[in-house]
Amino acid sequence: MATTNRNGIQCQLLVLGGGIVGLNTALRLQKDFPQAEVTIMAADWGENTVSGVAAGFFRATPSIRGPTPDIAQQWTRESWAHYQHLKVTESPRDTGIIDVREM
Repeated sequence: MATTNRNGIQCQLLVLGGGIVGLNTALRLQKDFPQAEVTIMAADWGENTVSGVAAGFFRATPSIRGPTPDIAQQWTRESWAHYQHLKVTESPRDTGIIDVREM
């Protein structure tokens, strides 16, 4: 069943992948667009998903690229600020965000 947003436009969203990234994306989309129909599609579930042991790392490095260097820097700054905000306002148990010190 499709839902409609406040502009009368149907909102159907598809997330590919049922691992930690896909499920987190789906939850965030549902939070940001509560009237939307969010569907998750995955080849496998549970123990067969790769991200049962996956981890993401955020480092501000030159490998972060955007349409222009300025936009890449803006994305880096905004992402870092967002992760830092989540780190201090939400539980690490909910976000999975922790500091990892280089050895």
